[in-house]
Amino acid sequence: MTRIIERNGYFSIEKMQELFKSLGPTVSLDIQSHIVSPVRVGLQGVIKEHFGHDMVDEIFNYFSRKLANTDLTFMAEENSQNIVDLFILLKRKPFD
Repeated sequence: MTRIIERNGYFSIEKMQELFKSLGPTVSLDIQSHIVSPVRVGLQGVIKEHFGHDMVDEIFNYFSRKLANTDLTFMAEENSQNIVDLFILLKRKPFD
């Protein structure tokens, strides 16, 4: 990531932190709530503004149904023993 950001040239890295999590076999992930909830938090306001309040529940119910019919085995418990969260704080470089 560092090389990609430096090669871009428009940003400087202010802070970069990798967090390794070992979930262990006892943790059970509810895939839909781990995907749908954060997406809803991030997009609900935009969707409400553009499509109206009545559409928010309908859109996210549809999204949940689509996830239920999607193969998400790559996120299953046995495949997610070690998860890496990457946090990068970028600062836009001034224009020349």
